[in-house]
Amino acid sequence: MALWGKNDNVLSTGTVALNYGTGVVTGTGTSFGITGGCTEGQVIRFGTRTDGGSTDYFGDAVIVSIANSESLTIGSTAGLSGDAISGAQFQVSELPKSSILDVSYSDSETLSQEGGSIKPFTTVPNLSVAGVGVSILSFDSVLAAANKGVKVGDFVVNNGVNHKILGLGTATLEVGNHVPVGFTTIFFNTSLVPGLQAGTVISSGTAGTTFTTGGLGVKVVSTAASFVTVDAATTAEIGFGTVLLFSEPGAKMVSLGSTIGETLLVGADITIARHKAGYDKYLYGVSGAGVTASAGSAFEVDHAGWVGVTTYIDTHGNLRVKKEVLVAMGSNSQDSTAGIQTGNVPVYDSNPAV
Repeated sequence: MALWGKNDNVLSTGTVALNYGTGVVTGTGTSFGITGGCTEGQVIRFGTRTDGGSTDYFGDAVIVSIANSESLTIGSTAGLSGDAISGAQFQVSELPKSSILDVSYSDSETLSQEGGSIKPFTTVPNLSVAGVGVSILSFDSVLAAANKGVKVGDFVVNNGVNHKILGLGTATLEVGNHVPVGFTTIFFNTSLVPGLQAGTVISSGTAGTTFTTGGLGVKVVSTAASFVTVDAATTAEIGFGTVLLFSEPGAKMVSLGSTIGETLLVGADITIARHKAGYDKYLYGVSGAGVTASAGSAFEVDHAGWVGVTTYIDTHGNLRVKKEVLVAMGSNSQDSTAGIQTGNVPVYDSNPAV
């Protein structure tokens, strides 16, 4: 049985469930052992790796036997996260089986991977009352970025909950009211937009959509509890569910990925946190195209082949990347007779799913 192959694109249709106790993998609509499908000695990768190696990726295991097209057995669960696997997507690869025995590649946080933690690192003063249920705050994002290093991807800590910062200087809101063409009044609950004031620019938050002349937006003239008046008539209908994009003149609006659970009064300190530490390791099949696409980035690699990539966040919140070429191979990603054959996801480039 070979220690590795060159195919990172073995047929993997259907979904699977795993019995951790027996190691038996039960497939639905799968083609185990059928021509083009997986064979004994190959590696099954449970789930599909996404940004952060997150919840729908469970780790890797070696296939030791195949009973039929919908039943196989793995040799060990040591490389798996331990989370229940049922109705999961999967991929099959001929990656080096030594990685399954290397504890540093295990997706189990008990054995290897560290989830890291979100830790407060600064505070900024709140500028407008923000009530329970809002996902927009008001603080000086320019000063916060320049003096305290606050950036998109950090978190606002409110009532013990971490809310990811999605935008600095802008904010979006989905409206629940209809505004016909030609109106200078836009209806929405203005309490959901702390920092809203005369001069705030409102435009479309949906790419390719505009309801104002030239797509440049209209300026708020005055505000009320359930509407604002603007300086120009809308040129397209604002329907239910339209996303409005707000840009406040002083860049003091900040959008969050979730709603806060505790009211923030004017002058209150807003705690800002950042994901720190943590450790993740994943084995990629890298083609010649991947070598080219990653050139000049933190993920640049020296050679096509099977490449182990370690990522972590340092104490300053910076992404660090280490690479090791386990097996250097040819770079032909199309011809299965020459070089590594890629096709599984994620595709390795300047920003793979880490």
